[in-house]
Amino acid sequence: MASVREPVVVRTPLPADLLTPLERWYLGALFRTREDGISLSFHNPDGLPPFAAVRVEHLRGLVRASIQICPDLCARFLAILADVDADEGSIEIDLGEGIEWTEVLRGLCRRDPHRVPFVEIEIAHVPTPDRPVYGGSAVFVHPGGVEWFDTAGWLRQRVAALALPLLRPGRRTARG
Repeated sequence: MASVREPVVVRTPLPADLLTPLERWYLGALFRTREDGISLSFHNPDGLPPFAAVRVEHLRGLVRASIQICPDLCARFLAILADVDADEGSIEIDLGEGIEWTEVLRGLCRRDPHRVPFVEIEIAHVPTPDRPVYGGSAVFVHPGGVEWFDTAGWLRQRVAALALPLLRPGRRTARG
């Protein structure tokens, strides 16, 4: 399996008081968090981790404290907790299992579009010995949806929008 490192930066600071305890824990499990007292900033220079360990009772408390504000997210975690034995102290959660982090951010935009009308995210595609890929992606999250753009796709769109010929290695242009 090829190694992949894709640093992620959530460029939009989020109001700290807008996040529920569960959202704050979940985003904190994915990202490194910086708080200035008013807002939170999220980034992860190593890419998003696939799993996070959490104490079962702590997770149950986060769900109880958040269920009135983000019931859909809480329902996903309740489904995970339903499969947990009563005597388990800690569990490891698959952070992508039925939970899309961009949808959590979209929920913030929907909840308070005046304070968080959109969220900007950048993802770098860092080359590794097993994967010599350069480039990146931008993610635009807003109340109406989540839009992903990669550099290669954006460049193809620009070439098409300007009605320029596609250049392929080894092919001659109209001039040559």
